[in-house]
Amino acid sequence: MGFYRLDLQVGYQAVGVSVVNPTLFGSWVESSGDASISASDDTVDIGALLDPDKAYYVEIVEGPTGTSDPLVGQRFELDVAETILPSTGGGVMMLEMDSETTTWVNDPVTVPATAPDLSGHRFELRAHMTLGQVFDTGVLFGNTSFADADQVQVFDGSGFAIYYVLDVGGYKQWTRQADPSYEPQENLPIAPGQGLIFKRSELSPGTATVRVQGVARLTPFVQPMDAGFNFVSEPFPKTNSFDGRDAFPGAFANGDRVQLFDGAGFDTYELYAVADLWVDTLDTNYTSQNLEPLFDYRSAVFVNLSNPTNSYRIDPPYSPEPAP
Repeated sequence: MGFYRLDLQVGYQAVGVSVVNPTLFGSWVESSGDASISASDDTVDIGALLDPDKAYYVEIVEGPTGTSDPLVGQRFELDVAETILPSTGGGVMMLEMDSETTTWVNDPVTVPATAPDLSGHRFELRAHMTLGQVFDTGVLFGNTSFADADQVQVFDGSGFAIYYVLDVGGYKQWTRQADPSYEPQENLPIAPGQGLIFKRSELSPGTATVRVQGVARLTPFVQPMDAGFNFVSEPFPKTNSFDGRDAFPGAFANGDRVQLFDGAGFDTYELYAVADLWVDTLDTNYTSQNLEPLFDYRSAVFVNLSNPTNSYRIDPPYSPEPAP
């Protein structure tokens, strides 16, 4: 376990959450259905472990061939309501195969999606990191007007949904812009690998610091991306490079771009696939940026792809110390 700090300055900044919550339950898969997983340990009532107001996911962390197994890194959104039902039974988890945060896509694509055969794979069940967990309203600036409050902006593929710190008489909560019910958004999930924009209000007293605490992921991570713009963050709490991310042909195509937001504009990098070369688009000398530590674990980047990718997988940029 560990933590890192985010120093949130006045204005806009890209933010990433590169740690995960501790494992709530882990076991081996005895069998799986189209939208369910049965654990080898069937004595545990998994539904009893869940908070119905929170979101959870199952991550495959090991297979019969170890972490090199092609299903390692896939994540499946948990159907919390169905898993809690008394009729579901011990050791059984129901899955939301049509969720945007479920990474598995059938080949050929089937609708609705169905889970692959996960028998013999090890999984870990975790709660999603949440908006309120990462961004403590106690140290942030709130207001009754979203325009004057601290904000988190979530990219949806074409624009941003805005969440702001509503402050009414000293009571603070996260609220979605234009929500007439002012429903609290503290439990809004922050999906693994999801990039965010944080806007610190100009009316605030200055830089605010929050501490992001969690567990380092030790296994490969699948990061599906659509054609067009994707706003992604690092899955591991260590700064990475194009080479470390294996950002070359296979998942990427000639002319694909990565844009790093610096608060006012973007530094843009483009792939020349023939030479497996990433370069700064302003560099007329075409100096390789393949090994540069550009992917900050506290930040996020825009990835602009020509083609969608469902199988892009990133290995951990470190080797865990063996147990003594």
